[in-house]
Amino acid sequence: TELNLNSCSGITNVGLRYIINTMKLLKILKLNSCYSISDDIIKDFPKELPLLQELDISSCDKITVKGISSLSIGYNKQLISLTIDDCPRINTLGIESIINNCTNMKVFRTRRNNISNDLLQLLSEKCLHIHTLNISDNRNISDSGLIPT
Repeated sequence: TELNLNSCSGITNVGLRYIINTMKLLKILKLNSCYSISDDIIKDFPKELPLLQELDISSCDKITVKGISSLSIGYNKQLISLTIDDCPRINTLGIESIINNCTNMKVFRTRRNNISNDLLQLLSEKCLHIHTLNISDNRNISDSGLIPT
């Protein structure tokens, strides 16, 4: 089951809570540019949406390292696709939590999120199933992040 709410900027945690309470079988959820969605709802996804495998929370400005860490720990190896493009409040600690916990990811998109060379190396060590990786517009990446040590 898939739900695409991309660019539904009027959706808040209240509306999304209603949706997740009635659509427990969701496997794919797209919330790109849902600007009012925050950590308060994201942290409940693992409990409320136990079958979720793919999530896009790009440009959700209110989601922070706290929410994404809670999400990654809750889903652990179940999450296979995560898109967090343009999420300025998900810092390197949040990305590290994703990499350490969601080791079965096949698709990871983290465009414009200041991923570092160290995190790129960690990703190559932990997430061995990645077949799609978007790290574009990350100015902190250099050759040392791409070449194994």
